[in-house]
Amino acid sequence: MLNEARTDYEVVNVLDEQYNPGVREAIKSYSQWPTIPQVRCGVVLPMHCLSLYITVLLNFTSRLLARHQTAQWFWLQLYGI
Repeated sequence: MLNEARTDYEVVNVLDEQYNPGVREAIKSYSQWPTIPQVRCGVVLPMHCLSLYITVLLNFTSRLLARHQTAQWFWLQLYGI
């Protein structure tokens, strides 16, 4: 989803004490949050699905409106209404 959104991001393994000693605890201390902030699928996936739904709905609505305007033009030309 992040690739599709063309979002810059970086993957960091904060659990790797060999390369990041103390970072896990430092993040929790700095953020004053008991867990490390991360992108949660339970939050991001519904937002992504909602944006896809809105895109489809807008596309459908614009096509429906275009057809309505075409039909309206046709009846105006045919009957002069």
